Amino acid sequence: MNAMPMTATVDAELHDPGMIQASAKNDAALAPGRRIIPCRFGNVEIGDDNIILFTRGLLGFEGRSEYAVLNLPTDKSDQFKFLQSLSDPALGFIVTEISVVADVIDPSDLLEAYKQCGAEPSDALTLLIVFVRRGEAGIEMSTNLRAPIIISVSQRSGRQHVMSNGRYPIRHPL
Repeated sequence: MNAMPMTATVDAELHDPGMIQASAKNDAALAPGRRIIPCRFGNVEIGDDNIILFTRGLLGFEGRSEYAVLNLPTDKSDQFKFLQSLSDPALGFIVTEISVVADVIDPSDLLEAYKQCGAEPSDALTLLIVFVRRGEAGIEMSTNLRAPIIISVSQRSGRQHVMSNGRYPIRHPL
């Protein structure tokens, strides 16, 4: 996957299985149905068809409903993406696909989450929010298994789902 340059605009397009991929774009003119959004990594150009609508927002950020998934501006972290709010340039989350922690969430619990979110398993993109903090041993990373983000790729809608099974930690080490 291509990394997003720090100061260049990017062209967002859909790739299997639904991750929105960002790649460098030199043309400054905007085509119809495209917009530039500011984020921590500079200005980003996305297509309106790449907007993911979270009607309930994310937990703690219920007033922010439009997001896009972007690449981080480095080649060294392909498994991590950035979930950027379109209405608040300062609001974004490092995320990873659930496959990074394969077999940690019981498949029956995931199926129930998809059902409650109105997403078909074959159409669902499941992201986990990543926490990064400095610890005694250096950088420590963990992910929230209790509240995955379920995205219906075809409907361009998402929801952060709190698992009913309390066995999933909020900070699972990566």
